[in-house]
Amino acid sequence: MLERFLVLESGPTISTYNSLVKGFCKAGDLAGASKILKMMIGRGFVPTPTTYNYFFKYFSKHAKIEEGMNLYTKMIESGYTPDRLTYHLLMKMLCEEERLDLAVQVSKEMRARRCDMDLATSTMLVHLLCKMRSFEEAFTEFEDMIRRGIVPQYLTFQRMNDALKKEGMIE
Repeated sequence: MLERFLVLESGPTISTYNSLVKGFCKAGDLAGASKILKMMIGRGFVPTPTTYNYFFKYFSKHAKIEEGMNLYTKMIESGYTPDRLTYHLLMKMLCEEERLDLAVQVSKEMRARRCDMDLATSTMLVHLLCKMRSFEEAFTEFEDMIRRGIVPQYLTFQRMNDALKKEGMIE
């Protein structure tokens, strides 16, 4: 079908390419998705964050940290700007796999790019920081959430409060 599209005067659109990338990623065929991405770029289309997010969804779902971080690095180096969903997917993957070092790095890069962390990404980071026993950093992130006008979930407050009490950090 794609070959037929290519011979038409109008050819495939960005939506067509994104749909194909999504389909290949959902099917677990990253080679096929990469081929479509290369074809897309070769035909003068600029991938959108959505294009890359299909890859990140796959990497997050299958705990492919190396692949996800490599694509993220290539994306940045090529001049593409991640969106809020890109960061959410990366943070989800890193927090689920307890990769605190990379989660903190990505959160700093996110802030440096003026993309504030939302409730979901901040919550994931606070929970991971507590789990990894980095209580002062968790408390700082929790306070930062409030400073930015984000109301933490009660579960997050309770989890942090219990962990701090357990450590004797009553204040």
